[in-house]
Amino acid sequence: MHHDRVPASLFYERALGLFLVISLCLIPAIAALAPRFLAFMPGIITISGLFLYRAAFKSWPLFSKPIFFWFLSFTVLCGLSALWGLDSAMIAKRTLGIGVLLLSGVGLLALGAYIPQEKLFRFFPLSFTGAATLCLLDLYSNGGIYALFHDLQGEEFNPSQLNRGIIALTLMSFPVFFMLWPRGPVAKPPFILMGLVALLMAGILYKTDSQSAQLGFATGLLFFLFFPFKRRIFWLGLAVALALLVLLAPLLSQWMFSSLAAHAGENAWLARGYAPDRMEIWDFISRKALESPVYGFGLEATRQIEHFDTKNLYTPLDHVLHPHNAVLQIWIEFGAIGALMASAFIVFLLRRLYRLNPESRKLALCVFMATIAAAVVSYGLWQGWWLGLFMVLTLFCRVFAIEINKGLAQKLISGKIVQSQKDLKDF
Repeated sequence: MHHDRVPASLFYERALGLFLVISLCLIPAIAALAPRFLAFMPGIITISGLFLYRAAFKSWPLFSKPIFFWFLSFTVLCGLSALWGLDSAMIAKRTLGIGVLLLSGVGLLALGAYIPQEKLFRFFPLSFTGAATLCLLDLYSNGGIYALFHDLQGEEFNPSQLNRGIIALTLMSFPVFFMLWPRGPVAKPPFILMGLVALLMAGILYKTDSQSAQLGFATGLLFFLFFPFKRRIFWLGLAVALALLVLLAPLLSQWMFSSLAAHAGENAWLARGYAPDRMEIWDFISRKALESPVYGFGLEATRQIEHFDTKNLYTPLDHVLHPHNAVLQIWIEFGAIGALMASAFIVFLLRRLYRLNPESRKLALCVFMATIAAAVVSYGLWQGWWLGLFMVLTLFCRVFAIEINKGLAQKLISGKIVQSQKDLKDF
């Protein structure tokens, strides 16, 4: 579909591209300095971007119906859990926030086709490098930069206060490396910049207290190096394995605690990451989840359960705000219904990723597996900044996939925006 051009529409089209590039280039700095603000970025970018798009083209961009269906389904499940949850008013309030964030992500992904990729791939690695430099200086200065923006109230700086930003930058480093990769979309990638990014990430991951970031990066790197991306049978095997892990998570967690917790404490890296403590939490969360195995205890259930059945062998508390495991959080909140939906969603995503071209699917799977690895050992699934980060990471994978498609890339670079299901197929 071609649009009639007038000076005003051309102005808004250029403003749209500039706004999207600037907004995305700000995200690494936001992650490093104020990671909680990531919760608002999908909404801000989507609302502003749709306004500019409408002004430029007098129409709306193509939205992915499957993604809309899935995000709406998870929002509805959250809301329905008020019928059996422990605090219906809290569930209704949280569902509204989650729904707004998820559905704004649909608009964000739709705008991904209209980002000037050449400019984004030129400037985003630079902005990421600056943010990673700030993060590294903060780590090695014992929170010197953090103290400028936060009132420590006389308390000693705790390096774990930087963990959110470090996890966000770690996961965003994969798109940056792919942008700078010799076979990537940048014709002549600056190898000095790629080496600098590698050194910065090595320094951050060495110094950080976030084992979640280290685990996520290691997982993504292992898949990049060893996963046979072109072999369909391995994708099928991965989908089946992940789905089974989700469905069997409560049983596996109890086995891990009884068999591995004591040995995990003997390993310095695992002990520093509170592995025995986490395994005990996963054990009592799993046993509680199986008390209501069909539909769970409702959204944010662990915040409402005051006491869990535990002997406190490793963790001093008998209650938690969240399970530190996204899969077990789904189980205790939504039971087998949620677990089946999560498994189906994983299979859906992997099928979509496999349909991408080889380079794009490699980036997407590395980001996907790194994110999963971090999500099953760290933050609550419904934290706004965490969901916002998921949306941003997905957007980068989509933009990368469009750029690798050389035919569509030429159309976009020449300014001929094409709106057909074939050219703008969402993954």
